[in-house]
Parts: sequence; C-alpha cells; structure tokens
Amino acid sequence: MMAEDALMDLEAKLKVRIAGLRQAVDRYQEPSARVMLHDTISSWGERLSSLMLASLLKANGVDALAMTSEEAGIVAIGTQGNGTADLEATTRNFKRSVRPQMDAGKTVVLTGFYGADSEGRPLTFGRGGSDYSGSVVGYALDADVVEIWTDVNGFMTADPRVVPSARTIREMDYGEAAELAFFGAKVLHPRTIEPARKKKILSR
Repeated sequence: MMAEDALMDLEAKLKVRIAGLRQAVDRYQEPSARVMLHDTISSWGERLSSLMLASLLKANGVDALAMTSEEAGIVAIGTQGNGTADLEATTRNFKRSVRPQMDAGKTVVLTGFYGADSEGRPLTFGRGGSDYSGSVVGYALDADVVEIWTDVNGFMTADPRVVPSARTIREMDYGEAAELAFFGAKVLHPRTIEPARKKKILSR
C-alpha cells in the first residue's frame, strides 16, 4: 500500500473509532452505567494506537491487520479497572479469530490493556495491564516467547537511576521474576508472569 493510500485509510478508520467513542460515552451517561465509563474511555487509546501502528506497517510493505480485543475475543472477568483474562475462553476465541489471520500471513496488531466482559463491554486490566495482556496473548497463541519492551534491558540488580553500576540479570525462573516484580521491579507487572508460567513460555 502506498503511503498516501495508507494515510487515507487510517484517517477513515480513525474517524469511525472516534465516532464509536462518542457513542460509548453517550451510552454510559446514565448514573447506573457510569461505572463503565472509565474503562470505556481508557480502552480507546489502545484502539487508536493499534490502528496507527498497523497503518505504519502497511505503508512499509507489511500485510498488517489491526484488531480490537472484542474482535480477537480477549475475554475479561472481574471488576472494572482490575479485570483478569479468562485464559481458556480467550484461547478458544483466538483459534477462530487471530490464528487464521496469522496463518494467512498477516501481522496482527492487537489492542492491549483490556478485554471484553460477557456483555461485550470493555474491562481494563489495571496497572500493568498492557504487560499482562501481552502474556495473555502469548498464552492464547501457544507462543514460544513473550517480549515486554520497556526503558531498561530486563530485570536488573538495582534501579539504574539510583545505582549507575546496576547490571542486567541474564536469566531467572518464573518465581524469582514474580517475586522481584511484586516487590517493586518496574520492568514487569507481577500478573504478567502467571499466563507465561502456565504454558512455560519464555519471557524477556
């Protein structure tokens, strides 16, 4: 796709997504539905950024496809702002939605940070939700590796902003990684470990 065509396609899709946000905000104005408003608005950054990344990839010759959590079938349970993914239901959905696209050679760009509840409403995963959803996707696709990109090169012996001589820890087991994350290592949210641990996916 030529750059100009990709830009026009992106503009049209962004307009549709933004219109969807306006409709969602209007839908949840009733006092009884206000609890849904925060998660609805919070999910839209992912919806827009996934479109932009897919468009950039297409402009550079990659057969990319943007998919929302609803389209992919990331099933979320729990409370607003602190949801958890239903791993098995999500895996079943991915076999019908994401896997066929990948098998056809497409690069799928998925929204992170949130899933959809039983009524199709957005339910965010809370702090660290993007890391966690990456691990959920790895679980659902039987991935070999889940990579979390951040501002440091993995777990370190200390906070490099405080200790300039801090070194990267080259390898650790799931329990060690979860413990360090739980006690404040900002490179990874503690919940990210669990889906990877269940299928013994390498995380880095």
